[in-house]
Amino acid sequence: LATPDPAAKLSLDAIAAHSAVQLFGRRAQAVRQDFVLDQRTATPVAQICHRLDGLPLAIELAAARMRHFTAPELLQRFGAAYAGNGEAPSTLHMLTARFPNVPGRHRRLWDTIAWSYDLLAPDEQALFRRLALFVGGWTVEAAQAVCMEGLALECEPSLWMMVDQHLIQRSVAAEDALRFTMLETLREFGLEELRRTGELAPLQRRMADYYTGLAEHAILFLQGAESTAYHRLILADYANIRAVWTWVQAQREVALALRLCSALFVFTNNNAREGEQLALATLDLAAHEPPSPLLVNATMTAGYCSWLLGKLDVAEAYMQRALALDEVIGHRADSAFLGVMRGMLAVRAFDRGDYAAARELFAREDEIMREIGDEWQIAMNIVNWGIIEWRLGEFERGRSMLDESLRLHRRVGQAWGILKALTDRADLHIVCGELDAAASLLVECPPLLHNSDMPDREASYHLSCTRLALARGELGEAADHLAKSFEGHHATGYFYGLEENYLCAAELALRCGRYEQAICLLAGNAAQIRSVGKINDPLRRQKLDAQLAEARSRLDPAVADAAWAQGEAMTADELVDFARREVLEPIGADG
Repeated sequence: LATPDPAAKLSLDAIAAHSAVQLFGRRAQAVRQDFVLDQRTATPVAQICHRLDGLPLAIELAAARMRHFTAPELLQRFGAAYAGNGEAPSTLHMLTARFPNVPGRHRRLWDTIAWSYDLLAPDEQALFRRLALFVGGWTVEAAQAVCMEGLALECEPSLWMMVDQHLIQRSVAAEDALRFTMLETLREFGLEELRRTGELAPLQRRMADYYTGLAEHAILFLQGAESTAYHRLILADYANIRAVWTWVQAQREVALALRLCSALFVFTNNNAREGEQLALATLDLAAHEPPSPLLVNATMTAGYCSWLLGKLDVAEAYMQRALALDEVIGHRADSAFLGVMRGMLAVRAFDRGDYAAARELFAREDEIMREIGDEWQIAMNIVNWGIIEWRLGEFERGRSMLDESLRLHRRVGQAWGILKALTDRADLHIVCGELDAAASLLVECPPLLHNSDMPDREASYHLSCTRLALARGELGEAADHLAKSFEGHHATGYFYGLEENYLCAAELALRCGRYEQAICLLAGNAAQIRSVGKINDPLRRQKLDAQLAEARSRLDPAVADAAWAQGEAMTADELVDFARREVLEPIGADG
């Protein structure tokens, strides 16, 4: 920021016109309401701002001390810290001794941070540097658990004291929870102090224990009515959990890795690629571990993420391995994980065209879960079973299963499950031409999605809205919803969602007379599912054959063949880009 030249004889108005002085004044008034920039304060404030090189963070830290000092007193103390004249320890000398590798351009800012830090009491200094370990913010509970050992302080009052001194801030992003953050420059300083004092390693251990326990606690509530709150709680701290995972992996903490992988299974829906990396790294660490329920969970997580990403043969191998491990340990694995595994194996059988095996697996899972009495598991099993049934032409049976699933999910109260049941049931209404009934279900979704941080469910909602708009002939609206669905499915890596997106984009292109684009998308999707050993069920095959025949009938055979070859050669990312560029953007713009 612009600072006054201390050698120039400037008027009060001229000094006050500089942005650095204005920032100092605002921050000083925030901590001391009687502060005014006048003839007595203007010159020392100008000199302080100049010595700080106009760096906003440094100015804010200095101004926060106006709670305790006048401007001339602050300049005197601040100047002594910089001059090393014996009145106070030289901050620059202290900093050089502590952090010899700090770049020169950052030294003035770090001088100011060190000066402000040195004004804290010893226990307050310890708390500040320990808070620097958090990434992306923290709660009072986290600070209490990780940072307060051996300190004669009360946690929350100490945090508010540091807010007043501009060392930390209350997070404005946290709408329903009290969270604090620290600017990255301050955090870098605190981390260097942690290394210097030798506290870093034991503190990282406490942080790993805390966040692993938090994730394990949260997963207990993720299948019920409190699921959204706990889902958001974990996602708010996901940067800290990533940091913990990095430490766990570097330290080869096998037990913690298995616990963390198991607890984070539910969150792989948000980012299957990251979930796969976590699961595979965990299995690598646990390569020589004996079979255990946690090892079953980690193996299943690797399989589930592979399934989400469309690596279907790999997924099936992991699922079978997990079931074999559960057999070895006497069926002690978590029933929820086992249910997911058996459900994925049923879907895999359906994808291969083994419809009898798919039905048998779903029926067996239904029997097991009804015996246990787990309504969430029953609802999840029959919603997927119901989809299989109507896609095989058993519409009434599928309708009955989807209706029961929706009733159960409403009773359980988990937002994710309700959203899945709503969109799956709406899709069947659309297939049956019951458009008003579909719309009445889809209108329930936005309130459930609001602030939910469930991109997979949001993408599925927009996919169902796309289908409804196509059925109503509202092509511009269909394009807008489909663009949002593509965005969510591409970000999460969900293979099955992208498959549905390609087919909706092909239908949209066909309806708008973009026949070459429709053929490209149909070909690209055919190549994608063929590469993973998946075949279309009879109803879908009949529909896609009819669409392809219509598109080809409108084109010269050579042009149609070229479009098919172009689509077959595309990667998944190229197909997504093609659909956006050649179909969604033009049609959305046309309305």
